Amino acid sequence: MVNDVEPKSEGWTRFVTNHKILIFCLFFLAIIGTTYYFIDDRKEVHEAKWLAASTAWYIAISFSIISVFRKTRIGYLTAGILSWITLALWMFDNYHVVSGVSFIAAKPNMVMTVRNFIGSAIASLGIISSHMHFTKFQDVRQARIYLVQVDNQNRDVKHHHVTALKHGQDPMLET
Repeated sequence: MVNDVEPKSEGWTRFVTNHKILIFCLFFLAIIGTTYYFIDDRKEVHEAKWLAASTAWYIAISFSIISVFRKTRIGYLTAGILSWITLALWMFDNYHVVSGVSFIAAKPNMVMTVRNFIGSAIASLGIISSHMHFTKFQDVRQARIYLVQVDNQNRDVKHHHVTALKHGQDPMLET
């Protein structure tokens, strides 16, 4: 009974909808990240430090996807942190649009710039979804804790009534 608790207020989106959006975002972040190796003409992308960073990024995405499928809090948290890091990196890669200077590597071509903006939009959606999902997860957890406390109080009251009846007292007269 306690395991089937859902928050009374669904807010902007439902729990299941946030879950689907987050899974969608994680898969598309992985797909968009893969395009670095096919579309990007910068030489830095194929250096060892970039490949090591990409490997760590894909491991984190894989861990997040698996954890979100299992509906664990660490999955939602990891997905949110990963989305924030991805958004920051892709926006820094596109900083040349504003200032003419690229922070991360050489100035990307126009296709990569557009890809970075699309990826940034999906990362932003992942940030919002993971935040909403993590918040709803907290609401469900608090509701479960409340129900357990109420259940424990009811057990204490029942125990008090049974004890009073065994001793020949009227439990309704006691306060």
